[in-house]
Amino acid sequence: MTLYFEPPVLQQVGITPIYDQHHQNRFLISGRRGLINTGYVLANLSRQPLGEIRQQSLGIFPRYGLFVDNQETGTIKQMFGVWNEFAYVSKLNWIVMGNLTNDVYRVYRGVGVIMSVSSVRGGQVVAIDGLTPDDTINGILVAVILNHFSRVGHPLKTGNPVLGFD
Repeated sequence: MTLYFEPPVLQQVGITPIYDQHHQNRFLISGRRGLINTGYVLANLSRQPLGEIRQQSLGIFPRYGLFVDNQETGTIKQMFGVWNEFAYVSKLNWIVMGNLTNDVYRVYRGVGVIMSVSSVRGGQVVAIDGLTPDDTINGILVAVILNHFSRVGHPLKTGNPVLGFD
């Protein structure tokens, strides 16, 4: 199943639905962005929280914790390479590899692909493809924070070390 969300709506309004290929709403994502305390909450359609990702540290490369049922399921920290972006999701043992030029990411566990995340329609929509039911909550949260990383910008490339403040 492919899921989609619209980052501009999330950024402007603070909440946006996550929908499938038939435009049926499946989840809601809400969040706040800022210099500190950036966080996003994934909820079902009746607004009951399913998971959350929240900033745990400050700096050029802050650490974010993934929580499902108020239990930490992993942490992710943005890292950079020359052409490819790399991130590791601890506890889940996921490796995220992406391309800075076209905003496409693949998430691996071992040698298997868990999901792919890509911007479509000129960056107005993010597509999440290949998730299993067991990985859906964590996968959506990782996709949202990857999009957050791309919206904040590459601090080494832009020369702006202030992250999370658009």
